[in-house]
Amino acid sequence: MRILHLETGKNLYGGALQVLYLMKGLKSKGCINFLVCTRGSSIGKVASEDSESVYQLPMRGDFDLLFPLRLLRIIYKVRPDIVHVHSRRGADVWGGVASLLNKAKTVITRRVDNPELYWVAKVKYGLYDKVITISEGIREVLYSEGIKGNKIACVPSGVDSDRYTNECDKAWFYKELGYTPEEKVVGVIAQFIPRKGHHSIIEAISTIHSHLPSVRFLFLGKGPLKNEMYQLCKKKNIIDYVNFAGFRNDLERILPCLDLV
Repeated sequence: MRILHLETGKNLYGGALQVLYLMKGLKSKGCINFLVCTRGSSIGKVASEDSESVYQLPMRGDFDLLFPLRLLRIIYKVRPDIVHVHSRRGADVWGGVASLLNKAKTVITRRVDNPELYWVAKVKYGLYDKVITISEGIREVLYSEGIKGNKIACVPSGVDSDRYTNECDKAWFYKELGYTPEEKVVGVIAQFIPRKGHHSIIEAISTIHSHLPSVRFLFLGKGPLKNEMYQLCKKKNIIDYVNFAGFRNDLERILPCLDLV
């Protein structure tokens, strides 16, 4: 089976990482994978191991009217049995349109639970043969938008658990992130975007610290709200208890050392 995956995320976390896991698993089952991604994206740099071909295209957002033409050209060349769209940023609409024009079977994975306008959902998901949600909560959102149940399948995200079986290197952890053995560290691992809820935990830190003075909070990730959350911590006089460590590529070393996530 020949499967063309479409992923337009630029960074290799969340959905893009799931695409790599899926391609690796499908390859082990004898499937042939092709990947279409955004030019300069992280997934494009590492996907060649589990993909027959990687096509990196320019992508200028939801209203890039040339993107479906570029995609269609690749679909005609590859002739996949299935086109699997993994991301938004225009791909969810244009990927479905291009696949429909080529009469390929189409699948879309939805990873977020934010609601859409009824008519938008109806038109968009009408382009696909199957819609995959990564949670029952997201499935319920699609039900509420009028998408029929027999069109939806729930497939939870996979995790490469082997990466996180290491023992904690305490000496490295304390030196790298500035903690001491007496402190307990709570990790918050998420992009700084509204639906991740950083604001809620920051509101709670003062109360938590008054009961547990040794607790520290480690924020891992980046995003548009990072500076706003940093300023909020300063305003609430809790900045001494919070470490904004940014995006890290060594989570497998950090995670075993956290007391709570």
